Amino acid sequence: MTQAQGAKTTAKTRTSTPTSASPAAKTSGRRIQVRRSGVHGKGVFAVAPIAKGEIIIEYKGEVISWPEALRRHP
Repeated sequence: MTQAQGAKTTAKTRTSTPTSASPAAKTSGRRIQVRRSGVHGKGVFAVAPIAKGEIIIEYKGEVISWPEALRRHP
């Protein structure tokens, strides 16, 4: 069982499907959910299997290390 299948949450969820303008639209229409994470804040969860190497989202933010993230957001 995956985390997405087994997770229980009372938070509102938002299900996303790529738009035609999005690079992720080239995928086979797989869906993801953004919801509260038991690990830290919000998370993105798969609601269907994802093939190895498949692009599911384009990240445009700054890539930082875990120690830097902790420094910025204690």
